[in-house]
Amino acid sequence: MRTIGSTPFIIMLLSGFLAGCNHLKEHSTSKSSASYIVDFEQCMNTERTMRLSEIADTIEFLELKTPKETIITRIWDIFPTHEFLFIFSRDGVFQFTKNGDYIRKIGRDGQGPGEYTLAIGTDIDFGKQEIVISDVAQKLLFYDFDGNFLREEKWGYLFNIGCSDSVIWVSEFVNQGCKYIAFALNSKGDTIASILNPHYGMKSKDLGTGASMAKYLKPFYRYKGDLYLKGKEVNDTVYQIFGKNHIPYTIFNMGKYKLPVEYEAWYSYDDHYKFGKHYWNVIAVGEDDKYLFLTSQRCAPIDENKYVHNEDNYRYIVYSKDKKKGFVTNGEQGTKIIDDILGGPAIWPRYITDDYYMYTVEWYELSEEIKNGKYNLAPALKEQFQKFGYSTNELIVMCRKKK
Repeated sequence: MRTIGSTPFIIMLLSGFLAGCNHLKEHSTSKSSASYIVDFEQCMNTERTMRLSEIADTIEFLELKTPKETIITRIWDIFPTHEFLFIFSRDGVFQFTKNGDYIRKIGRDGQGPGEYTLAIGTDIDFGKQEIVISDVAQKLLFYDFDGNFLREEKWGYLFNIGCSDSVIWVSEFVNQGCKYIAFALNSKGDTIASILNPHYGMKSKDLGTGASMAKYLKPFYRYKGDLYLKGKEVNDTVYQIFGKNHIPYTIFNMGKYKLPVEYEAWYSYDDHYKFGKHYWNVIAVGEDDKYLFLTSQRCAPIDENKYVHNEDNYRYIVYSKDKKKGFVTNGEQGTKIIDDILGGPAIWPRYITDDYYMYTVEWYELSEEIKNGKYNLAPALKEQFQKFGYSTNELIVMCRKKK
């Protein structure tokens, strides 16, 4: 399968995820007025600098302290609990204390009981206090917070999962061969709810063989304990999830930036790659009491290089929930939120908890910028960075929210 945009962390066989689509049954969905309707054109036409001190009062760089044989890189998601941090990375799922001390890897590499080949989705069932891992080998594995393997279920290819009241929602890797963009499973693996794919059954130029996935795509997020589903890049609705029920919560009115169906990768890969750079998707959402933080990406890279990161393919949008307006962040340190507290790199709230905005950065990327004198680091940050090196795990930037 061909992919576009930033390099995805997994490339799957078309037959694998189509098989996952075909076992679904149709269910109705409830509708109600969305809480927010975001005018994307207005947001894109408005720019301003945002400083970290507007939303946070302290900042620290948390190093994950692991055994020498374990290096944490390319973090896909962070799941905080009252006592732990669970880290989902390209190398698996790991458990740490809140201070970054290593506890264990959840599960093992392999194909036996309690082992997984490649984790493609992870979430926490907070009610049962279980870690749920979706394996590329078409099975779900369940562990307790002590790392004990509990059980496994062979429910097919489940790409990107989120748990709500012990109901498992699955965000599909969608083309016109999938009937739903998302569906929900109960404890027996029965499909008990679904969200329709409006393009199901359409014919395409490429017979459905093209697909894309953004590097920073984050189909699920949590706010005040509730689960929210954004789903595939081209889906313009965020749903609030309550067990098997879902309601529209945020709608993105993309206007002229909406990717036409005929330019989607499954419809025509060549046209997608040729014209997609003129259109945008919202690929991840974060939320606090005042703002929605929207990560947006061009549908295809502007420089036609899908394997090299180009920041011009991204826009970072802060949407005021009170004013019903948003803006693209823009400043001298880059396109994110300027660190005016410690003078470090610009940050973006990719993971948001009740107390923190969190962001991750690879040490080898950060060290080059420090060496080149890009940042005017505060003394405390200089002292901390002197202890870091190229064997340092990916750093977690912890910005404490203003109260």
